Amino acid sequence: MSAPHPYPFYKELYNDKGRSDVILRFGDQRVFAHRLILAGASELFHTAFKSKFSVANNAEYNIEEFAPATVHAMIKHIYGFKYDEDHLAPPYLAATNDMASVNGFSPQGIADLTTKAGIAKTRLTWGKLAVKSFFGGVFISLGGLVNLIVLAGSPGLRDSNPALAKLIAAFVFPMGFVLVTLTNMELCTSSLFVLPFTTLQRKTSVRATAKNLFVSYIGNVCGALFVAGVMAWWSNVLDTDTMTSYAVTQAEARVNVAWSVNFLRGIGCNFFVALAFFMSLGAVEYVSKICTIWVPIWAFVIAGYQHSIAIYFMIPIGMFYGTNFGVGKFIYQSIIPVTLGNLVGGVVLGVLPFWYLYGREVDDANEEAKINKRRSRDSGNETVVGEGPAGYGRDGMTRAV
Repeated sequence: MSAPHPYPFYKELYNDKGRSDVILRFGDQRVFAHRLILAGASELFHTAFKSKFSVANNAEYNIEEFAPATVHAMIKHIYGFKYDEDHLAPPYLAATNDMASVNGFSPQGIADLTTKAGIAKTRLTWGKLAVKSFFGGVFISLGGLVNLIVLAGSPGLRDSNPALAKLIAAFVFPMGFVLVTLTNMELCTSSLFVLPFTTLQRKTSVRATAKNLFVSYIGNVCGALFVAGVMAWWSNVLDTDTMTSYAVTQAEARVNVAWSVNFLRGIGCNFFVALAFFMSLGAVEYVSKICTIWVPIWAFVIAGYQHSIAIYFMIPIGMFYGTNFGVGKFIYQSIIPVTLGNLVGGVVLGVLPFWYLYGREVDDANEEAKINKRRSRDSGNETVVGEGPAGYGRDGMTRAV
């Protein structure tokens, strides 16, 4: 039998909006809490509220390091509840607590992480952005290279069962996206989802977004051409006539189609990329991240959609062996429509609906925090960081400025 809680009246204060001085956010949940109680029971909260950073002064504290279910259980324990009590979650939490048993973040929590990712992207130095973008293009092209080797080296399977050949070859392509994500490199198509999302939230400027997209696109292109020219063609990875012939065939199939077809294929591609990025942010550990990336990317390759960075590997490698088109047609029939399609797919099908559903909540929460902070300043009371609830010392007395 567990010992009784030393302060049983804490239960009356749990999630009491009127008497709270901090809002704890974790996943898509929030709890009205009290700095003094939290800091006295947990070193984590004591350190956070004592710090000189913004978390100590804000009316809200976002907890992202742990699963929402773990955080909720810890808070309930601090306030003296047993883990099996039915009345722990208030009505508005009960409706959003479906993710509590999942080892990951809720859609609202993922939106918060997307915001932080966008802000971090715009703060990269020119040098880091360039290097990350170059290797982003390299990694995506490595996935394309392995995909090409599998298809080019399976002429019998391509003839007898082309759908199965595509299914198997497409399975290895997501390797590039996994490498980009787990090594934290820059990929322009992913940024076409993240940065417009944060720009709509007014967390990043249009200028900073344009800078990142431009530099990442150029860096990705350089990385893709490096793999095509040095790691594939020059190193003679496609070492049989059958393989080089297929490299030419697949390149011509990507270019010798209607402009509108490539545009629509670009839209479909980046819709899947946006989904993969969004879901991967919600995964906590590597295996889950890999799975959430792998399935959508695998799907868009099977569907034949076109990626504006991958084409800088898939098409030039065929051109090196002699295609029936030149650079001009490659630019007009492939680069332009696919890139524009990726932009539309990322923004219209990805950013706008996810921002409408989840992105605006971030704005509302921050605005509420600003209002509360302004009210605290106008009241003439000083917030004493690390010494108890806002405006109170350890003796419980208001400290005036």
